[in-house]
Amino acid sequence: MRRWLRPWRWILCALLSGGATLAAEVMGARLLRSMLGSTSIAQTAAVSGVLLGLGAGAHLAGRALTRGAVTPRRLLVIAHLALGLFAALAPTLAYALAAPIARLLVGADAASPALGNTLRALVGLATTALPGALAGSAFPALVTAGGWRGGEGTAWVGAANSLGAAAAASLATFVLAPAVGVSWTVRLAGLTYAAVAAVAATSPPIPLSRNG
Repeated sequence: MRRWLRPWRWILCALLSGGATLAAEVMGARLLRSMLGSTSIAQTAAVSGVLLGLGAGAHLAGRALTRGAVTPRRLLVIAHLALGLFAALAPTLAYALAAPIARLLVGADAASPALGNTLRALVGLATTALPGALAGSAFPALVTAGGWRGGEGTAWVGAANSLGAAAAASLATFVLAPAVGVSWTVRLAGLTYAAVAAVAATSPPIPLSRNG
């Protein structure tokens, strides 16, 4: 088998993980809109929170993997099971919290528009940064599990992750959301996360390539 085909399971994980993350982010912004009261603010909050989480999660996971505090397979399984659970519960929680949070923000706006916008930013970060961090932890874990050396792993994982994200964003927006609704599209992203966990759990990490 050609060397680049050996880690195909981990490339598949990167593809599915990236797709689920962007689909959940795009649909999550729609769920946030019911709480924050503005499409543009909800989209900004979702993007900012997820990107912040992605960076922090990748950094922390990379350090943990370097120290040997966790194996890449274990990290991938735990992170994606947690993401799947979060996606499964997110629509129900969003609808349950929408009214009380909206009332809180209206009261804050009445006291000070700056206070209201600050609270909106905090709500957005609080609801998106943690799942973003869990998704970000996948990047260094996949590179390590795939047995790549140097930039090769970054190239393969980054390409697969980005391709999956681009495809899933369009699929979620133009096909799934009109067909089954926002809530079920988010839950389908959760099932995709669970599939990544299953693939990771049954795929042995590949020893580091000597020829990288």
